Amino acid sequence: MQQNFAMDKALRHELNASKTAENNIRAIKVLIQKETLMAEGVMESGSSLETDFEGCQSFLDPDAPCYVLLRVDGSGSTPQWVLVAWVPDKAPPKLKLLYAAARDCLRGQLGNAFFVRDFFVSEKKDMNYHTWKDSLRVNGDDWQAAALSPEESLVREEQCATRNESVQQLCIPQMPVAFHQNLLEQVKAFKNKEFPTLMMRLDDKTQTFTGNKMSAQTPSELARRLDVNEPRYYMLRQRDKACLVMSSLEGSTLPAKFLYAACKNSLVAFLKSQGVNIYKTVDIRKAEDLTDAAIQDEALPPLSVGQVFSHAVPRPPVSSGASGEDRDRARSAGQRSAVAAKAAAAGDWEALGLGGDVEFL
Repeated sequence: MQQNFAMDKALRHELNASKTAENNIRAIKVLIQKETLMAEGVMESGSSLETDFEGCQSFLDPDAPCYVLLRVDGSGSTPQWVLVAWVPDKAPPKLKLLYAAARDCLRGQLGNAFFVRDFFVSEKKDMNYHTWKDSLRVNGDDWQAAALSPEESLVREEQCATRNESVQQLCIPQMPVAFHQNLLEQVKAFKNKEFPTLMMRLDDKTQTFTGNKMSAQTPSELARRLDVNEPRYYMLRQRDKACLVMSSLEGSTLPAKFLYAACKNSLVAFLKSQGVNIYKTVDIRKAEDLTDAAIQDEALPPLSVGQVFSHAVPRPPVSSGASGEDRDRARSAGQRSAVAAKAAAAGDWEALGLGGDVEFL
């Protein structure tokens, strides 16, 4: 899932100021607030880069991620910066995914040449000069990939995945989640055709899925009832199969969107383990995108009006001992059936003797 993040004026001001030779900025702490990259704190250069590395530990919250833009070349006309990604293990999964997705955006905002290295830190004690020097032993073009957190690897692999669902399932890691007993019961009822649609909600604190039945029977009916403020998963029955719809409309927050996207594989694996035949998954960003065409099973062509008529009016069987008159009547009935099917497929209700106004029940 690709997303752009704005950069606030204060952060731009600090970065512009750092380009001057007389500037003494060593590090800038950056947070994401309301989908905006914001400067949260600034540290000036101390006696050495080694001591300044440890000084940056004061920027690190044990429960929340952040970025630290660290200047490693001292003073100079061409500053060199390292992008430190602080992602503690205790941080909520949705924040981990948010900062993972925003890192490439930050690089894009400042230019790919702005940062000479990336440095991933998950434990406070690793924010030191010696650990940084050890990370420099990763040579070649793989240093950026080596600095990725697990969540960043997940986001990057999702962005690089093809649109083919089978390939996507193989290359996106699964986010561990739990499934409430309530969902198990609802899935069983869905399989028994007790209701046409199942809505599934993820609790971002416990990372547990629950389910609620819905009466929506068509994509257009479901589109009118999508949650506009929160992402949701919906399972819509089509024949004896199911289409899994992930809805993340404009009112949804970015952390919630990333969390739901990361849990998709785990949810699909769970539903399949319960015997649900999922033929397709669809991501919806706008309610009007949820249409019959969007959830169409490519393996099964849609049932046309002509097909309905051809099955509803079968050709009468003719026995081998039938008389010539019986054979003529059977041949005539078969021809009328074919004509009716052709006229229905073309919408020619006059030819069917139904008149100009037709009421469908």
